[in-house]
Parts: sequence; structure tokens; C-alpha cells
Amino acid sequence: MTLGVPKKPDLFVQLDSGDPGFFIEVTTLGPSQKERKAHVAFDELWGHSFRLWPLTNCAGRLQRVLAPRHLQEIKQQIQTLVKKAQSETGFETLEIPETLQFAFATEAHEERLRKWAQARGMEAGQLSGPGVNVEEFDRISFKLEKELKQVPLDRANVVVLYSHLFTMPPRDTAAFSQFVHALEDVVYKHAHIGYLVLIFSWTGGSDNAVIRYHDHICVNRCQLYFNCDSMMLIKNRFTAKPMQPAVEEIFLKAFMQI
Repeated sequence: MTLGVPKKPDLFVQLDSGDPGFFIEVTTLGPSQKERKAHVAFDELWGHSFRLWPLTNCAGRLQRVLAPRHLQEIKQQIQTLVKKAQSETGFETLEIPETLQFAFATEAHEERLRKWAQARGMEAGQLSGPGVNVEEFDRISFKLEKELKQVPLDRANVVVLYSHLFTMPPRDTAAFSQFVHALEDVVYKHAHIGYLVLIFSWTGGSDNAVIRYHDHICVNRCQLYFNCDSMMLIKNRFTAKPMQPAVEEIFLKAFMQI
């Protein structure tokens, strides 16, 4: 791109000749250095687990980024625990304060695993890494402001942001509301944005679901085996020129059918 020449929006959508249409700007947000370290830790601990034992037989949460030698120590403990559960006890857990929570169960003990995970705010079949990093929402805000310079001011535009997985996507209304509260005022600041669409792609068990919180929508889709997408649509109720009702209806219908 030549310096001083603004970039054109990625897409233009128009219902018919009488519709002013709107622009869609598509962009990505890569991980920060801190998040890259978290992903390395997650992949090292959980990445090969799917080949060793069924995901549905376990639940786990890595709570912080660990030094490589510490991570290897815990990985060995988990492997020993799983072998013991498979050959002897049927159910084993490992809990290290402020570091790790993990449990493994054979099929005969699945209900025990479900209750153990539920008591700790987890789900059976879910492995997660370090939790939400609030700084990432600041990075989303900065990225949004940058991308909005590329769309016109006279209509409600849409920004689609493909983000790296910096936290587990929402599975229910309570979890989705946390994303809404973190992002809605970021969106409200810009009168020429109608919607922000934040998309996570991730690996793990998930039921297809549509979650609503006020005017905001989250669509969870399991595309293939454990390859899943979570698409969160944050509506700007303070946009200066809202979409025409007929256009908005078609837009929302298309979004929910993705």
C-alpha cells in the first residue's frame, strides 16, 4: 500500500438499488508476546492429549504460564495419573493451587467427572489454558479504531475481527455477558459502526448453540469433529444511522445461519 493512500473497505453489501448499503471491514488480531507464551504452554500440556485419550474423559485447566521444566514435571504427573485411572481406579485428580486442576475418568466414572468439573466451574471434555487477559480487550479497541478509519462515516458499518484464542469462548449466557460488558462500550464509542463481529476458532467439545444477551448474539458451531467456531456479534445501539429494518433482518438471519 502506498503511504498516504487510504485503504478501501474489504466488502460492500447492498440489498437493492434503494438501499444505501454498508461496508464490512475484515481484519485479524494476532497474539501478543504474553499470549504466545500462554499458547505454547497450552499446546505443550494439552496439544497431544487428544491422541492419547478421549477428550470426553477428562477436564482440566492450566491457570498460569509455567517455566518449561515445571511444565514438563506436571505433564509427567498427568500421564502417570491417567495410566493409574485407566488400569486401576477409574477416576483420578490432580490439583495444584494457583497452577492446575485436572481430572480423568473412565466411562464408568463419567458422572463423577462431570460433578467434579462442575464444582470447579469447568465442564467435562474441556481443557483450557490461562484465563482472560483484560489487556486483550484494549488491543481489540485499538485495532477497531484503526480499521474504522477505512470505512465511511455516513452509515452503520460492520467490522469482522478474527482473533487468536486468548480465552475460552462463551458456552452460556453468563459467560457471553462478560464479553459483552468488556466490548460494548468499545463499540458504542463509534457512531459509524453498526456491529462488531468477534470470531474465535478453537479445538474442543462444543454443542451448537445460539446465545443471546440483550441485542447481542453468540453463535457456537462445531464444524468438524472438535474444530469449533464462536462468533460473537456486538450491536451498537448508539449508531448514528442504523441499518434499515429489512436489511438488518436479513443480515442477522444470515449471521445466525453461518
